[in-house]
Amino acid sequence: MVVAVLSAIYVAPASASAQSTGGTAFGGSAAPVPSAPPPVASSVTCRIGCSALNAARPGGTVRVLGSQVDAVTQVVFAGRRGSADDVSAPARVVDATHVEAVVPQGAHSGPVQLVNADGTTSRQTRGRLRIAGAAGAGSLAARVAQRRVLFDGTAPATLDLYGGAAAGNGVSIDLLHQPDGAVVAHWDVGPIPSGTVQSISWDATVDGAPAPEGRYEFHVTQVAGGGAVRAAAAPPTAASFVYLGHMFPVRGAHTYGDGFGVQRTGHTHQGVDVMAACGTPLVAARGGVVKYNGTHPAAGNYLVIDGADTGVDTVYMHLRAPSPLKKGAAVRTGQPIGFVGQTGDATACHLHFEEWSAPGWYTGGAAFDPLPDLKAWDALS
Repeated sequence: MVVAVLSAIYVAPASASAQSTGGTAFGGSAAPVPSAPPPVASSVTCRIGCSALNAARPGGTVRVLGSQVDAVTQVVFAGRRGSADDVSAPARVVDATHVEAVVPQGAHSGPVQLVNADGTTSRQTRGRLRIAGAAGAGSLAARVAQRRVLFDGTAPATLDLYGGAAAGNGVSIDLLHQPDGAVVAHWDVGPIPSGTVQSISWDATVDGAPAPEGRYEFHVTQVAGGGAVRAAAAPPTAASFVYLGHMFPVRGAHTYGDGFGVQRTGHTHQGVDVMAACGTPLVAARGGVVKYNGTHPAAGNYLVIDGADTGVDTVYMHLRAPSPLKKGAAVRTGQPIGFVGQTGDATACHLHFEEWSAPGWYTGGAAFDPLPDLKAWDALS
């Protein structure tokens, strides 16, 4: 059922009633802030001393994909249920999304988790690491590090390649856009040492421009002797992922309320209302830079983000509390920005969402109907 919600049109940000805010915490509580956010562990892959992508021997090296890993100091090899057989190893932070560790003696097959210096732990990885004896067994294998890749996300589209006992001549890799099958990128990878894993990454561009959203597949083929001919006996293997330039901003159950252009007293509705329970998490539909962060009698707590490489401003109104993101802050696609609320002139909990053409919101641009974009993002994310 379509629900009508009063969401008054907004006035220019220069109005005295639109006040800039700083780093107010979500929910407005004065709870103490931890020294570092809890780490997130998504998956674990072997790198050296491997018998498969997810199998390593003691003394081998594994890599954990995650986020918020800057303060990680330990990797726990959780083994079977319970903590009796847990063992840990010192962690080495590789970059913003990866941590490596050497598999200690006594480690058992199972998930892994990350631990910060202050003892804060991540959840265990969904996938399990197998502790295997001999390294270098098996055949060539490939796997994408994550099945969903976001524009400007911290983790790019990455393909992990296991050398097995046979990738001595290297591999040829094509990245295809589906369903048309167009090749958008190509890599030639040299010999992969037996028992090791190497990786290649795609920067989400095609001919220097942002890639279209949709499903992509890495096609991997083993190269025959001499490097000029692909081995006919080794058919290509595919590893697919979805690339998203935007995320649907409401991360929970929702319906659509009043749409763009609905008549209101003295004005027309300049956005679309997305009905959701108060407290439902909100994320940035597109990464970019915070243009405004304020509070207004009609819009309540609001946030405006200038979307990177789009010229489009996205506007989020009626947030439960002021967003902690400061004006001028960089924002990534899918980054949390606040929670659904009922602040300002609103008769129910919802997000009032707007899109504005360049040069932007009340800076010479014009509001346009965001419903087609919202429904497209909703279907993909």
